[in-house]
Amino acid sequence: MTTYRKQPEPIKKTEKQPLKPVVPVAPVVEAKERPVEPITPVQEGIEEFLGRAQKAYTAYVDAQREMWMAYRETEQRLEEEYRRTEQNANTARDETLEQALRTREQAEQEADETHARAKEQAKQTYEQSVGQTLDAYRQTIEQAWEARKRSLEQAWKIFVR
Repeated sequence: MTTYRKQPEPIKKTEKQPLKPVVPVAPVVEAKERPVEPITPVQEGIEEFLGRAQKAYTAYVDAQREMWMAYRETEQRLEEEYRRTEQNANTARDETLEQALRTREQAEQEADETHARAKEQAKQTYEQSVGQTLDAYRQTIEQAWEARKRSLEQAWKIFVR
């Protein structure tokens, strides 16, 4: 399960406007009374510094945007990698479960066949045993009948004499 964090808001890029130099405000004076003064070297240095500061800020914003894009690309790549890994794990699980099911079904079939053979063999053994027992019983009865018959004949011979 992927947890998404709230992404930091990218810094909104404002229109590039040159920074205005901060100049102390003098009391409002009519232009007629005061002539316009030319730019001094100190003001040029401040303007140059402000220009560099503006470029640095713009570079910072661009770098931050690039970092954000790199973060998103990494997040997407990791998400895709996770999905691939999850799919591979699902496939491996499914194949293993299917193989286990086939193995179980084959074992059950073999057990059923073995059981059927054992049952048939037990039936045959039973029938043979019953047959042998009945044959032995008949022979014993016949022998007993013959013995009885001989004994009666001998007794009759003794009695008739």
